Amino acid sequence: MIACIGGAAFDRRGTLLVPLVAGASNYAELREDFGGVARNVAQNLARLGCGVGLVSRVGDDESGRRLLCHAAASGVDISLVTVSGTRTASYTAILDMGGELVLGLDDFAICEEITPAVLEPALPRLREYTFWFLDANLPGRTI
Repeated sequence: MIACIGGAAFDRRGTLLVPLVAGASNYAELREDFGGVARNVAQNLARLGCGVGLVSRVGDDESGRRLLCHAAASGVDISLVTVSGTRTASYTAILDMGGELVLGLDDFAICEEITPAVLEPALPRLREYTFWFLDANLPGRTI
């Protein structure tokens, strides 16, 4: 069993279909998906058949609910994910026509809430896991 501790996010990606014109609307293809380092690792480990649990924090919002449903449907144990009044983490990437990043918008304030105090109640369950994967984006005091 592997515990993946860290970020879980709602990702958005816009790929420009025309050359970028700053300060104007630009035609683009928009996509949404689920992300966050710990969530991505947890989902891929589950796909490989590993027993895996996600330890993260999501907001009490539609993005957080969708993210948790998707993770659970992928075979990830979400019982150690806590819910906050802060919005679920999100990342928005704007890519040029060749797929290169033009602009990235990171709204991961909720990850600062993954503190030792928030994780302490999970410690008895975390000790049951053979391995822990720690997202290096966690606050330093948490790591």
